[in-house]
Amino acid sequence: KQWYQRRVAITAGEDSEPVTIDIGVKIETTPSDTNVVHGNKITLTCKADTSKTPTYKWKKGEKPISDANTNTYEYTSNIDDATSGAVEFTCEVTTTADGPSGSGTISISVAHFAISAVEFSPSVTHHNVDSTVTVKCTFGALDKEYDAALVDDSGDELDNKSVAKDDTEVSFDFEAKDSYDKKAVFCKVGTLKSTQSVTLQINYISTTGEKFYSFSDTDAVLTCTTSYETSEDISFLYDGGAISDSDVTTAKVTGQEAKLTIGSTKLSQYDTKTFTCQAKFSADSANFVKKEFVFIKKEKSTDCDSALIPLL
Repeated sequence: KQWYQRRVAITAGEDSEPVTIDIGVKIETTPSDTNVVHGNKITLTCKADTSKTPTYKWKKGEKPISDANTNTYEYTSNIDDATSGAVEFTCEVTTTADGPSGSGTISISVAHFAISAVEFSPSVTHHNVDSTVTVKCTFGALDKEYDAALVDDSGDELDNKSVAKDDTEVSFDFEAKDSYDKKAVFCKVGTLKSTQSVTLQINYISTTGEKFYSFSDTDAVLTCTTSYETSEDISFLYDGGAISDSDVTTAKVTGQEAKLTIGSTKLSQYDTKTFTCQAKFSADSANFVKKEFVFIKKEKSTDCDSALIPLL
């Protein structure tokens, strides 16, 4: 805050009204000297206490800011300011060409970091469901301790941790879920979110449910659908072993769908058995994505006709 105002009352005579002459302007600037995280916005305010109509001009350092001619200025910190340290802003106020004037300054220190990269491990964005995904974010050295988080495009946190002063990177680990499919993932340090993101693509298999049913006189058919094209045919197991029965067949419909059919004559044999649908999404991957389900046979109910009882 800087004070530049003094008021003098002059009386010309007993019947005369006092005349107030402004010979200065009181300037109040807010906020006081402060820190701002790189990439964030802050509003600077300059308040002039004067009976005249004030005119405002803002300067950054010694350079006037074009079109900054009101009592507020919205500043967005940038990487140049982050590397140069404190930035000084000056609000200059005048009332008339030859009238009172004054100025106030605000000094802002910009946090010395920017999120420069978002890296996934493995580097491909395809990840098998329930696998652990590692995300590394790198940035310039921090000026203090911050809370860091891995967030998706809706703002939900997938993981969070603290990062210390002078740290230059942070790694997050989280378990991939099919609900993350096609979500963009960002790093966030303090209030600053990375402009870069990587879209997660999750390899998973969906079925009609964890159990499927069929009547005893009807073939049982279950369809397994994969989220993406597989590197080889989708296969089925039951009770952990291969299915060799000729009455249990599989048919690949497309690269993302397969059907398991159990003939009606074999339903009793497979009743309450656990089946597994499995697929590989990469030829060089040793890991299958699997989906288990249980087959349960159902019997059709029958209605008995009432017997005709003769009257005696």
